[in-house]
Amino acid sequence: MPLKNGQFSFDTQWPTLTDLQLDLLFENDLMYLDASSVSLMGARGYDLKGKIPSLSADEGVLLLDGKIAASGSELRDYMLATPLVDSVGAALTHVQVDGDVSGAISLNIPLNGDDVSATGSATLGGNTVAIMTPEMTLKNVKGTVEFDNDIVWSKRLNANLLNQPVKIDFRGETESDNYLVNIGMAGKWKADSLKSALDLPDLSLIEGYSNWDLDVGIALKDVGFTYDVRLDADLNPIAVNLPAPLTKPVSTKAQGHLKASGDAQRIVAQVELPSLKYQADIDIRGELPDVTKSRLVIGNGELSLQPLAGNGVSIDVPELDVMAWNAVYERFMQSDGSKGELPFILHPPTRINVKAHKLLADDFVLNKFSLAAREKNDGFHLLVGSEELSGDAWWDANKLLTVSIEHMYLNLDTEKEQTTVEEALISGHRIATKADRAMMANIPSTDLVIEELWLQATASASWKPSC
Repeated sequence: MPLKNGQFSFDTQWPTLTDLQLDLLFENDLMYLDASSVSLMGARGYDLKGKIPSLSADEGVLLLDGKIAASGSELRDYMLATPLVDSVGAALTHVQVDGDVSGAISLNIPLNGDDVSATGSATLGGNTVAIMTPEMTLKNVKGTVEFDNDIVWSKRLNANLLNQPVKIDFRGETESDNYLVNIGMAGKWKADSLKSALDLPDLSLIEGYSNWDLDVGIALKDVGFTYDVRLDADLNPIAVNLPAPLTKPVSTKAQGHLKASGDAQRIVAQVELPSLKYQADIDIRGELPDVTKSRLVIGNGELSLQPLAGNGVSIDVPELDVMAWNAVYERFMQSDGSKGELPFILHPPTRINVKAHKLLADDFVLNKFSLAAREKNDGFHLLVGSEELSGDAWWDANKLLTVSIEHMYLNLDTEKEQTTVEEALISGHRIATKADRAMMANIPSTDLVIEELWLQATASASWKPSC
C-alpha cells in the first residue's frame, strides 16, 4: 500500500516524520514499511525500512532502520528536539560540527508508550569541529561517531589541530545530573610547524619535535559547564637554545605538563617545564583573557596550590647571565614577533625575587646575589644584596627613583672599555644597543646616594649625585 507525502508521529517526545514516501505491506499480523525519503526536521532520511513483528503482541514494537544526510547544525537541531536533548544534543552544542554528515539510525519504538531506544552512527568526511571551551578548532576531521541512546563515543578520529595531525577518541555519557564528555587526543608535533601555525617568530630557540597526550573532561550541567585539561609531553627530542637555566640539549630526558580547570568565566592553569614552572588565574569574561594572578618560577622553587594575589616572579639559579638574556631580547625585538599584540592581557610583576650564586653582566660580576622587589600602594620597593653591591631603591607613584647604595665594589677592565670607545669613535658605530637606548629613555628622575664605593680596589669618598 503506497503512501505519498505522509506524516508519522511515533512518540510525542520525538519530532514528527514528514514528507514520507513509503510503501506498507501487511502479512498476517506483521507489518513492513519501506520509505525512499523522509524529512527529519532539516535533516533528510532515506532508505528507511521498518517492521512490526507482531501486531497482536501485548508488548509490540516498531523497528525502524534508516540512513541520514544532514549538516552538522541540522543534526544538532534534530537531537535537541528529542529526549536526547540533555545528552547527545548538549554534546553537539558544546562540540559543534560544521559541514555535511552522513549516518545511520535505528529506533526501537514500543507501541505501549514506553521510552524509545535509539542507536546509530555518523560519519565525518573532513569536517571542521569546534570545541567551545576549552576553545580549539579541529580541521579535516575524519572517522565515525557512534551513539546508543545517551552514550556517544568514537575510538579513533583523525584530524588536524594547528596544522598538524592528531588522533582523537572521546566518550559522552550521563552521570548523576551532568552529561560528561571525555576527549583524548595524541599527536607528534614539530616545533617549526607549531611556530608557523601560531604565527610566532622562528628564532631557532626551540627545535625538534614532541610526542604528547591531551585529556579533556567536560561536565555539561543544567546551567553552565566545567572542564579539566591535562597535557603531557615528551620533551626528549626537543632542543632549547636559551641561556641557562633553560638550556636543554636534544635527547636530554625531560617532560612537560599542563593542567587547567575552569568554566565560562575563569581558568586556573599550571605549566611545568624543565627548570620552569608557571601558574595563572585568568578571567575570560572580557574581550581578551585577563591574567589576574600569576606566578613564574625559574630554577629551584615550587608552585603553591593557587597563585597568590598579584603577579609574582621567582628566580633561583646557580648562575644568571644578564647579557645572554639581553641578546635573546634583542633578537626578539628585531623580529616580526615584537610588532604583534598579545592575545591576552598580561600585567607587570608585583613581586620579584631573584637568587643567584653568581650574576654576570658582561664584566660586572655579583657573587651571592639576591633581589627582592614589591609593589606597594604608593610605589615599588627594591632590595639588592651581594658581596659587591648592597642597597635599596624606591620608585614612587610620581615616577621619582630614589636609590641608596650601602656599598659598591667595581672591578672593571678599564683598558677594554677605553678600546671599545675608541673603536666605536673610529668606526662611527654606536656602543649602546637598542635595548640600552630604550632603557635609558625610560629611566625616571633619580636621586642616587652611595655610602661606600670601591673602584679597582681603591676606596672612594661618599658620593651623592642627583640626576
